[in-house]
Amino acid sequence: MHAHYRTICAAIARRPMSLLRCHSVCALLGALFASVTGTASPGQVPVGPPAADPGARVPGVEYRSTIAPFVIRRPVGPGPWRQQNDRVAPETKAAPNPTPRSDAPERSR
Repeated sequence: MHAHYRTICAAIARRPMSLLRCHSVCALLGALFASVTGTASPGQVPVGPPAADPGARVPGVEYRSTIAPFVIRRPVGPGPWRQQNDRVAPETKAAPNPTPRSDAPERSR
């Protein structure tokens, strides 16, 4: 990594920083970034009645079961798959004759 850094500095014709100075600069930039992002505003504050007010009107709570849409799936024997397959299969077309005729001349490739 250090050799790579020296190569980059040589390419832009600068004297390379010492490794200690480079780490110090990176640590300083990291601390600056952390302090700036840590003090950012939280965005919009929700507007409404105070959360501690016991007389505040709130929407009603409705019960929804977490297992209500459950359907029991039991293993069953195989069904009539041939008829079902024939219903959804595309219509069959007459297949061309795959064998060449003996009286037709052969093509050269």
